[in-house]
Amino acid sequence: NGASRSRVSMACLTGRIFCTTNGTDPRARGGSPSPASFEYRGPIDISDPVIVRARVRSDYGLWSAPVVVRGLSGVSVPNLR
Repeated sequence: NGASRSRVSMACLTGRIFCTTNGTDPRARGGSPSPASFEYRGPIDISDPVIVRARVRSDYGLWSAPVVVRGLSGVSVPNLR
């Protein structure tokens, strides 16, 4: 099919990372994790093209700004803060 595969790793100092691979926001309206999101627990394998969107949710329920990466071939995802 010609799609290239990538392994995505993320890290944060505190809190939990929630991400999606369909381009939607991992934070739902009202502040809960969206039904389309999953909690990041280790490297994930994906195929290009894909849009990964990630946020950190603090222990207090506060969310970071989103990190969005498109077309992951040769791109590393920055550490989330």
